[in-house]
Amino acid sequence: MNKRYLAITSILLLGAAIFGLAKVSEEMAILRAQGGEVGGGQTENSSLEVNDGQIDLQDCAPEMPNVMPGDETGSENLKPVEALGPGDNSSGAKNPVARPADIPAPQITKTILLDVPFAGQAPFGDWKDERQQDGCEEASAIMAMLWAKGQTGITKDYALSKIHEISAFEEKNYDTFHDTGAKETLERIINDYYKYDKAEVKYDITLNGLKAELAKGNLIIVPANGRELKNPNYTAPGPERHMLVVKGYDPKTREFITNDPGTRKGENYRYNEELFFNAIRDYLCGYHVPITETHKNVIVVKK
Repeated sequence: MNKRYLAITSILLLGAAIFGLAKVSEEMAILRAQGGEVGGGQTENSSLEVNDGQIDLQDCAPEMPNVMPGDETGSENLKPVEALGPGDNSSGAKNPVARPADIPAPQITKTILLDVPFAGQAPFGDWKDERQQDGCEEASAIMAMLWAKGQTGITKDYALSKIHEISAFEEKNYDTFHDTGAKETLERIINDYYKYDKAEVKYDITLNGLKAELAKGNLIIVPANGRELKNPNYTAPGPERHMLVVKGYDPKTREFITNDPGTRKGENYRYNEELFFNAIRDYLCGYHVPITETHKNVIVVKK
């Protein structure tokens, strides 16, 4: 009796062991088929849940300026908000748009000089204020809009209050006032804030193209590599991203006449035409976003 009982018990235990091994093997096969990894008794999951599986990029905007969502597969698909070239579209694809061919040099025999009021980006020299330190775009737009509306007088108090006001408008509506390139300065400040529509971006403009716009009586807002302007009034080495107003041209000296908001001595400041043209360089919107390409995009303002 005892021997028979022991034999039956042994057979039952052996069967249970075989069944358990088969079950484990089956579960492991299912996990492998689902792409999981087995280790330490746990299955790794390749996805993390954040806000019910969604990441709110608006909340990340201050830490990640100048980004927009790509697809939903991960942060490697984040890309700059605005492209600089005329053939770039919002999907990141390139449209087959060629750079414009140069035009014949306009016949300019007399000095062109538009009556544009001057506004420095730091009217009272308060360069510690970020809104003024990065206020060249706002100051350039202020000068252009006053000219477009036929106003020639401006005070430092007015310039400062408008720079603060425009910066607050940008921060409220676009999350940042830093480094707006040609396209963003046009859309955010000139179009949206000032509600002015007689202006456009000219992509990859040529040297003759600049002169031609001035010959037509138009004003030009230019983004540039400030270090290449070699203005001795800048704090060395100068700003990598700068914006200024071109209001005239002298054919005898071959100089562009500007209102440069980056220095209190910027009114009617002259730059050699070749030096100035070589320094023109648009930049991406955001806070010191790396510049990897050179595009000579400018804003042409008409009355």
